[in-house]
Amino acid sequence: MAVGAMKQLHQLGVRVPEQVSVVGFDDIALAPFMVPALSSVKVPVTEMIKESINRLIFMLDGGDFKFQQTFSGELIERDSMVPGPHA
Repeated sequence: MAVGAMKQLHQLGVRVPEQVSVVGFDDIALAPFMVPALSSVKVPVTEMIKESINRLIFMLDGGDFKFQQTFSGELIERDSMVPGPHA
């Protein structure tokens, strides 16, 4: 979505990041090669998949589903964002 947003903003004459910051999600392979390079939130997808599989196996073996798991993301700062006016 962020790639499409940046394309549309460019077509409208809105300057990234001078007028608006754009941040994507999942740190796609294209992100560092865009102009400006797309900032992104990177999540530990492999770790999340492994944990999901482990929980599924646990449940199939009769385990209880009462749990909550938190995963940390990482902000990859590139050229498509600047600090806000109140930062």
